[in-house]
Amino acid sequence: MQSSHSSPRSVAWLIGAVFVILGLSGISSAATGASEPSTEETAPPAVETTVATAFPDGLPEDAVAVDKDTVLLEGGAVTLELSVLSGAEDCAVAGKLCFWEHSNFNENQAGWFLIYGEGACCQWVDTPAAQANEMSSWRNRRSNDSKWAHGTNGNGTQHCMDSNSRDSYVGDANNDQMQSSRLLGVDSAC
Repeated sequence: MQSSHSSPRSVAWLIGAVFVILGLSGISSAATGASEPSTEETAPPAVETTVATAFPDGLPEDAVAVDKDTVLLEGGAVTLELSVLSGAEDCAVAGKLCFWEHSNFNENQAGWFLIYGEGACCQWVDTPAAQANEMSSWRNRRSNDSKWAHGTNGNGTQHCMDSNSRDSYVGDANNDQMQSSRLLGVDSAC
């Protein structure tokens, strides 16, 4: 009469057969030291930018380094975050105006991120020198319009950022052209 119990040898053979059938050969390659080719896509390495590399000649007079990646400008009204992957959600707080170095709000590539608070209203604020002519996307979370310009102090071509709006890419003609921006007051519109 045949026993209904399987021997340890037949169980091991059955498990091995299942691995072969399912293509789980990683066990055998791990045992032999062979490596499996990776099918996982890897992102390009991010270029690290810190306060020291962004401001090689030192910080502007009104700037304060919070840490190696964060600088407060304009008396704390503007925050500059360096080397961050972010997204439009990082500008979720009402009343903020945000700019990103890359298109799609730095979601695909690390870069700087500028946050302007209400304290930056209502004068033109020049973009920090290390970030001038580098902006590709923006989000206006303010209830008022705002502007950005190709030149310092609002000179050159000006662009309106309607209240509570965003632009994931400013377009080829305007990409990397921002040198200043302005938060408009309650009674102002573009």
